[in-house]
Amino acid sequence: MSLHVLGSGSMGLLIASHVRKSSPTFPITLLFRDSHRERIRVDEAPNSTTSPNQHVVCELSTNGKTKTQRVTIPAELISSCKSPIDNLIITTKAYDALPALESIRHRLHHRSNTLLLTNGALAVREELLPVYTDGRHGRLFLGSTTHGAYRPDNTSGEYRVVHAGVGNLYLPNEPRLFRELLMGFDLCAVPLTDFEMEELQWKKLSVNCVINPLASIHDCTNGGVLKDDTMLPPAHDILQEISLVLQAMRKNNHDSCPSVTKATLNDFVLNVIHQTKDNSCSMREDVKNGRKTEIEYLNGYIVECGRNFNVPTLVNSDIRDQIQRMNTAK
Repeated sequence: MSLHVLGSGSMGLLIASHVRKSSPTFPITLLFRDSHRERIRVDEAPNSTTSPNQHVVCELSTNGKTKTQRVTIPAELISSCKSPIDNLIITTKAYDALPALESIRHRLHHRSNTLLLTNGALAVREELLPVYTDGRHGRLFLGSTTHGAYRPDNTSGEYRVVHAGVGNLYLPNEPRLFRELLMGFDLCAVPLTDFEMEELQWKKLSVNCVINPLASIHDCTNGGVLKDDTMLPPAHDILQEISLVLQAMRKNNHDSCPSVTKATLNDFVLNVIHQTKDNSCSMREDVKNGRKTEIEYLNGYIVECGRNFNVPTLVNSDIRDQIQRMNTAK
């Protein structure tokens, strides 16, 4: 029951580190692009018939604690390995998910299971589904997490990840394999039915559509979204448009769409803002550092759904355009 993790950002490192910390012999492997080649260490095997042991070292720490654990994680370069992948977790940026998957799709088989654990997962799923429609590359599932993690500035050449906030890892109820693989590794895994997962994904999308762009535009922490009165009207309008999109989708026989009201979305978003009030969201950091954002997979996805179901999404469209202009200005 081997497991591969595609994506060496904070969440990929957090999951792989916790798995290896809890079970040092568990067969989990991090997949890296060639640009990360210099960070992969190679221990030459004692005889020429055995493959070298490739790995990365990750320093895992928890907010508020001084103790740091060094975890050794098996690693592979995407370009150099061809062995089959049985179970895959994708933790890349939303816009990197499809090209990353395409680079290893030849290693998937009809019994492979892929867990998508990205922001904007609903939009990313639509991009990835064509890979899985014929069944030759197995099945695609959605997951979600409320764990907080970030990678601090580091000049040592080793990977570092800080577990900033303990949350949950939400897994599909099926296949059982993911539950068996991840339930025992200090990740607070919770299995959900397909309907529960779909509802959670829309709630998470709503959170990201409000917090990420507004905190980025106004350059504030998550909690700052509630402190500035100028942000409250667009926040309410964003959620109103999302709830109208969901209503339209359900009326058009999209049975998988959850029945979530604007009030429910609003309560969920407020709760997340209060719980993460001191955090700086990933989009804000991306904008500040001139990196590409995931806005097309968040508010951009709402705009696309609105267009498909004849629902006006003027506020989400305006928010998306503002973030895109900020990216261009950088």
